[in-house]
Amino acid sequence: MMAFGTKTCKKVQKIAGPGNAFVTAAKRQVYGYVAIDQVAGPSEIAVLTDGSVDVRWIAADLLSQAEHGSGWEKSLCVCTSEKFAEKIRGEVLRQTETLSRKALIKRVIDRDGILIVVAKSVAEGLDVVNRFAPEHFEIMTKDATKVMKGVRSAGAVFAGPWTPESAGDFVAGPSHVLPTGGAANMFNGLTPDDFRRRHSFVAFTKGDLADTKATIESFAAVEGLDAHGRAATIRFCR
Repeated sequence: MMAFGTKTCKKVQKIAGPGNAFVTAAKRQVYGYVAIDQVAGPSEIAVLTDGSVDVRWIAADLLSQAEHGSGWEKSLCVCTSEKFAEKIRGEVLRQTETLSRKALIKRVIDRDGILIVVAKSVAEGLDVVNRFAPEHFEIMTKDATKVMKGVRSAGAVFAGPWTPESAGDFVAGPSHVLPTGGAANMFNGLTPDDFRRRHSFVAFTKGDLADTKATIESFAAVEGLDAHGRAATIRFCR
């Protein structure tokens, strides 16, 4: 209805917003007939921690994205201690049993969708997360806002122990239509710019065209586009 219109509903120009696998499939099919924001995959979260934040909080945040229901969600935790990694693992398994969607979360766990990685340092851990390019990235370390300056690839970043990703889902304010599947290496989340169209306005003087005519003619000759070149040349012919 939105992409093609009906007798009582005009077609739209752009369709934006999050959704499940069916919404994503529909967007793929109507792209080109209308604009879309992006084709997004299952939810993702990465948490970088140095062990300074309560392990229960880390586990809860990892599980917050594993409960969406597709079974293909990804939760990555990068920490700097094997001992802390084991604590996170145990807490994830413990909390899973208390959740109403534990069957869906176990599907993610069975597919290795919750990963815990040990890095030598916070800097190395940040490099791992930048390569992963997550949809959501929580920095649960000391001096989180300083660490945040090193972020290169992430859809949305949440800094500090009191900033769970779910705050971004429901109350924080920034757009939550975000790139997934590593697309944060190339794209950003939805912004007001996506609802504005930009135009190029060009106004040459005779002198401007005279200065660039030779270049236009050269490009036209190389590409075999005679009419392109003539459109510039003819203006200086009597």
